[in-house]
Amino acid sequence: GWTMRTQNNLFGYSDWNWNRPANAWYCMHLWEKYLFNPQADYLERVAYPVMKSACEFWLDRLVKDKDGSLVAPDEWSPEHGPWEDGVAYAQQLISHLFEKTIEAGKLIPSEREFIAALEMKYAQLDKGLHIGSWGQLKEWKYTEDDPQDTHRHLSHLIALYPGDAVSPLTMPEYAKAIEKSLDARADVGMGWSLTWKIALRARLFDGERAHSLLKKAMVLADGSQGRFGVYPNLLNALPYQIDGNFGATAGVAEMLIQSHRNELHLLPAIPSVWADGEVRGLRGRGGFEVDMVWRNKKLASAQVKASGDRECTLRTDVPLKVVNAGYSCEKDGHGYYLTTFHTKKNKTYKIISDR
Repeated sequence: GWTMRTQNNLFGYSDWNWNRPANAWYCMHLWEKYLFNPQADYLERVAYPVMKSACEFWLDRLVKDKDGSLVAPDEWSPEHGPWEDGVAYAQQLISHLFEKTIEAGKLIPSEREFIAALEMKYAQLDKGLHIGSWGQLKEWKYTEDDPQDTHRHLSHLIALYPGDAVSPLTMPEYAKAIEKSLDARADVGMGWSLTWKIALRARLFDGERAHSLLKKAMVLADGSQGRFGVYPNLLNALPYQIDGNFGATAGVAEMLIQSHRNELHLLPAIPSVWADGEVRGLRGRGGFEVDMVWRNKKLASAQVKASGDRECTLRTDVPLKVVNAGYSCEKDGHGYYLTTFHTKKNKTYKIISDR
């Protein structure tokens, strides 16, 4: 298998701490690339072999904890606190790696034996989701979190974003614990940290808080309002961090569309100041391209272009009609409408509100 250190560059240089779970984090990007543009050849030749090799590293390294679960030994929660077994940062990333490698491997017939073995280990794996004494999602399995800790890192919240293990729709108790942890960390931070919080709030469907964080990320860093924000050319400030810029963009996209649950959730976290709007060219997992128009925070119309022949499900808070295809629209137990239809490659589907 393989793993890596914390600091790396394009020329093979690497230094500082070994960041072993980062191999799983890197693999997350490979899997996401496949999801946004499902190409079987890319998955089989490029993404899956790297993901499998990262899994092999953890199959060798995991140990049995005193509660019987499998944990990563002697890990950290970047970049603070104690080193101990089973920290949330490592467990959530390894869980995501195993789950997605299993999903990928099932698409490759020759990998059946390895995937069966990986499924057995995944069943024993500590998933890194534990609720602490003050209702928070625990950052360390055994060390108690400090509710006064406002450290910029949010390493124990990866299961919500950029991961997909936790959703308010499927795991409300863990979503509430993440919200508790996020509240304790406060709406402050530099670059990537502040913009990560935008996406986390969007995944919690909190558009108002996400927008408030976006405004803070866009403050001019000229010393009059603070050190953080953006320079006059809009590059992320102090120090310049491209992930601050990319993070803000990703956060805005998460406010407009979410696609990590095998569906396109349209307008999941719209703030009141964006009550009316239009967006074009958003990309969703499954290879869907989406345009939308909304009024009073409700979807008015949309267009969905498919990159392949597959099923598409839209989650909205209003019922929909698919103008040029057969479809079903049903209300679920959360009060959302699920509109499902089959798509053909390169065909565009017109959607209108049925209200």
